[in-house]
Amino acid sequence: MPQSSYEPVEALPEQASLDSDVDITGRRISAFSLLGERHAVKQWNTMVQMVMRRIYELEPAKVHALVDGTEFPASFFRADGAPGYQEFADGMFVRTGVSNYAKAILLRRVFEICGIDEDELTFEMPLEDVREDKRPFRDTQRTKLAYWTLYQEVAAKHPEFLEEFEPHKAAASHYSVLRLGSPAYHIALLINTQAGRTGIEFYVSSDKTIGRLVIANKELFEERLGLAAEPFDAKKASGVRFYKDGHPIKDNEEAWPGYIEEQLAWALEMKKVLTEIGL
Repeated sequence: MPQSSYEPVEALPEQASLDSDVDITGRRISAFSLLGERHAVKQWNTMVQMVMRRIYELEPAKVHALVDGTEFPASFFRADGAPGYQEFADGMFVRTGVSNYAKAILLRRVFEICGIDEDELTFEMPLEDVREDKRPFRDTQRTKLAYWTLYQEVAAKHPEFLEEFEPHKAAASHYSVLRLGSPAYHIALLINTQAGRTGIEFYVSSDKTIGRLVIANKELFEERLGLAAEPFDAKKASGVRFYKDGHPIKDNEEAWPGYIEEQLAWALEMKKVLTEIGL
């Protein structure tokens, strides 16, 4: 059984970069730094607006193409005002009335199109968010971080997995992303600390054609993974999730290596199925 060198972390991260996969849900932002320039802000929406303004200054033609385009992330932009959008340049509006998770997906794609490294954008999040009256929340975050830290160690011992995927940095999150070479979709390994289960999902940010293709093949995924599919088709995102119950996470660290080994196998099999259906 893999042995962990993990030592508990005493606080949530105060700073995170765009490429870190730190879970920013429920966190406040106090500042961000882009290309070495720091800006104090109080809202995530303001951060997105200011980041887009700066990127437009650097790459106006590429940003114009985003606003006028038809492929992701064109749906996040428009040429006139509307609820949930903020103007970042004359006649250019970015959709900020979305979750922080969606904001991160948007900015990653914009950075990729404009040739900017994701680690050039960092967020500062005040640690006073983690007060004593939020101890249960803090303990849950520690558990998540510990789980994904061990995941890094287990994955490192599986060259067949590393040939297909590059595990992201450990974060206090309920998921860990595995990219597939396209910003439109990805695989994510999942844990649910409250329900005591592990899982995996194929997540499509906005392309309904891809999302519904995967949903239409849910029986194939079920057969190969040995798990029941939970399709989702929201206003923007779509895809399929799979969970395995009876996998308590909290106070059950000795079982984590086995859970992780299973998740690695699911990811490899899911990628094979995706290739078979043309993705």
